[in-house]
Amino acid sequence: GYQHLYIPTRMSNNETTTSSNGDTTRTTTTTQPLLPFTSDVSLMDPNPEDILVPDFLSEKRTSPTIVASFNLLATIVGGGILSLPLVFEKCGILVATLLLILAAWVSNFSVKQLCLSSRRTGATSYGEVARTAYGEWMEYNVSALLLVFLLFVLVAYMVLIRDIWTPIVSLCLDVASGSNGDDINGVDPNAVLLGVLIVLSPFLVQRTLYSLRYNCYIGFASVCILCLVLCYHGLMDADADGDSDDAVSSESNNATITTNNSSNNNNDNVIQFMKIPTMSDTLFAFPIAMLSFMCHFNVVAIQEALILPTRQRMFTVVDSSIFAALTVNILFGLGGYLYAGSATEGNILLNTPTFETRDWGFLLGRIGVGITIVFATPMILLPCRESLLELIEGNNSLRRWWCWCCHVVRPEDEVQVQQLGERTTLLRHDPIQMDVAFQNPWLHYGSTFGIVGLCYTGAVAVKGVAVVWSLCGCSMGILISFILPSAFFVSIEKQQVGSRSVSYEKPMWVIASWVILIVAT
Repeated sequence: GYQHLYIPTRMSNNETTTSSNGDTTRTTTTTQPLLPFTSDVSLMDPNPEDILVPDFLSEKRTSPTIVASFNLLATIVGGGILSLPLVFEKCGILVATLLLILAAWVSNFSVKQLCLSSRRTGATSYGEVARTAYGEWMEYNVSALLLVFLLFVLVAYMVLIRDIWTPIVSLCLDVASGSNGDDINGVDPNAVLLGVLIVLSPFLVQRTLYSLRYNCYIGFASVCILCLVLCYHGLMDADADGDSDDAVSSESNNATITTNNSSNNNNDNVIQFMKIPTMSDTLFAFPIAMLSFMCHFNVVAIQEALILPTRQRMFTVVDSSIFAALTVNILFGLGGYLYAGSATEGNILLNTPTFETRDWGFLLGRIGVGITIVFATPMILLPCRESLLELIEGNNSLRRWWCWCCHVVRPEDEVQVQQLGERTTLLRHDPIQMDVAFQNPWLHYGSTFGIVGLCYTGAVAVKGVAVVWSLCGCSMGILISFILPSAFFVSIEKQQVGSRSVSYEKPMWVIASWVILIVAT
């Protein structure tokens, strides 16, 4: 409920008080929040242990739960979903499904850790959470780590945009010219990418996730198109092969189904349900499953914009988003594996028919996933730009430089650190996004187009997305998604006197995350 932007108020009855001498009358009127659909106001009260920025009832909070959920979901569902069918091919249907469920559960846990750490300390960004846990040096290093990681992700997204939209644009131009697809490679891929970025530029300069809420709806609906197409063709191919004389052979040990999928030109197409994967295949597949739920760099900003941000409402946003992402990931991975079988590529689009076949179902699917990645790009650019600006504002030399370039008076720190015993909190009235460096138009537009230009140069130089993912690797992703949130939470919880969140204080999550990072890398 509470899908409104502002909390309406109601006036109580006038209260009349009379002084002791009986000749003075004072009438007072009190105001209290009107919370619709519930009679228990205490359910919507903020936790007394939380330090919320902006305030709990601030009008700067503009996102209802549905918008916050889709913002988080759009951050999760991106280009990495195209590799999920390979997880099913490496591990089999049963083990791959269990890996995705495990990855979703662990991601849900670490995201909630990050949210609680932010609420405990008044931090308004991933970097500020690091600052309250270990000091300014950690904030600077975490911001640099996020910047590098997100730059790699943006390069990968641009490579995918180029590879997906170039054939589509070529086909449209060929159909318009009446060449019937004879010159399908006649369009410059880099020109297509540049054109998409120019069209996308109004979204790239947006300052908040709330302003990108419509991107989330369109992107999620679009990726579902390819998911449905893959599931449909996978089930139809399996059913058609099951009716043929030599289509199905069942093995009692591993429940292997052998199919002949002519669309993939593979005569040994095997769908394995109870496959027992090797250790190598498991270590290859598990990081892909874990990173398919990565959304930690945006979750603090989403919590800042949530209306009535009680812990229960924020956890509802996290739970619903990750559950929806889990459902889509399983269906997408399963549909792609049923369609491609043992011939599954790291990018499932490589298994789909070429445009010469004019399979309009897959054409719509390509357009759908292309739209998803296009609209997911601003969702990645926003935290990337914020990490860069946080680096600039946190470094005195860089701060003096941009003040001199922009001809502005050097601002004082908009945030103060308060030390209460062992507890470290941040004193600020507005989120970090309202600081001078973030609001300065020169820095805002300059950093935006600087990042876009740098990533475009990298995308032009890289031939395939696999190169970018290998450079990015699972190391930085696991560090950002699991190790750091757990370490921050353990450190912050130790500062809390009489903290009741005993169940979250488990350093074993930090140790387990390091083991996963080292072994998987």
